[in-house]
Amino acid sequence: MTEVSVTRLCFKIPLLLLIVGAFVVCTVVTNIFSRQRGIRLRRLIAINKFFGRLAFSLLRIDIKCDGKVPDRPVLIVCNHMSYIDPLVLFTTFKAIFVTSVEVKENSYLGPLCRLGGCYFVERRNKFKIKREIAEIGQYLQQGLNVAFFPEGTSTNGEQILRFKRSFFQVAVDQQVEVLPVCLRYLTIDDQDITPDNRDRLYWYGTVGFFSHLVKLLSVKSVTASIEVLPTIVAPNKNSFANQAQLQIEARYYG
Repeated sequence: MTEVSVTRLCFKIPLLLLIVGAFVVCTVVTNIFSRQRGIRLRRLIAINKFFGRLAFSLLRIDIKCDGKVPDRPVLIVCNHMSYIDPLVLFTTFKAIFVTSVEVKENSYLGPLCRLGGCYFVERRNKFKIKREIAEIGQYLQQGLNVAFFPEGTSTNGEQILRFKRSFFQVAVDQQVEVLPVCLRYLTIDDQDITPDNRDRLYWYGTVGFFSHLVKLLSVKSVTASIEVLPTIVAPNKNSFANQAQLQIEARYYG
């Protein structure tokens, strides 16, 4: 690691800890004193967006967004490459984020996601899926957008994995549209993303969280692109998943 990178780390780490600490205080207070669920969730969404933007300002992550979310509840689906992907969605869209219990079990990400109002699903337990689908549907009934990563895990960006179908059933049951979103990271330190530099940003496989975070904090700047694609109306979960995958792949590989 260069002297410049070490200096950058010494500057960013205390500020990041300050941002995380302030986020924890705000979300704890909100969770304690906002008794009504709908109000609490809307406040948490606003807090997530505010602190996500603060973190991205510190990390110098610039997001270019093309398109807007409809003014009605939708199920947002997006491809997945890193733990900063949810922050990209938080800072771009107003939505409740659905993630896996594996994230909940992470000693560092789990508590932050829980405080931020995320809903955790057990993808490995088919017996819980119906109950989880019904509970996720309640967010849409309350007029909230719901977002999740249908690949079920992050990747190195070389390919988009086949979308898991189960949670598209929420859109069928609640009669809402699916909104596909294509996320691409364009540059790191003003250079195009390549296999040589992508691991400073993408987090996948068995890479440790803190060892990767150090790499990310040593990055000078990142640019990302979010493309909001046409909404989908479909008769069943398989059709929803297939159409969403085709749309996202067409933009991602195009």
